[in-house]
Amino acid sequence: MIRGTTPTHTFTFDTLDPATFKVLNIYYAQQGVELLSKAKEDCTFSTKETEDKTLYLASVTLTQEETKIFKAKYDVEVQLRVLTTDGRALATPKYKLSVWDVINDEVLE
Repeated sequence: MIRGTTPTHTFTFDTLDPATFKVLNIYYAQQGVELLSKAKEDCTFSTKETEDKTLYLASVTLTQEETKIFKAKYDVEVQLRVLTTDGRALATPKYKLSVWDVINDEVLE
């Protein structure tokens, strides 16, 4: 992930339909400290057909301002947690993203 950009992070589900998510939160942390979270309302949902099944996709796009909060010298940990309509609480493993700096981190308009 490059600071000052607008990356889109996509999560793929092969057995869970996001329509069954009562709560969806995506957490971003550095050095064990949560710096940013995104909710179900921040995501867009789509499907992708394969030969043998339908995959469900949840995507979230960060803003330039949001990516600027991360320090380039540390990895960002990303984790998605959901609560389904039938009461199951689920979480992904933590994913690690490298962070790269830009020469000038002003927000482009």
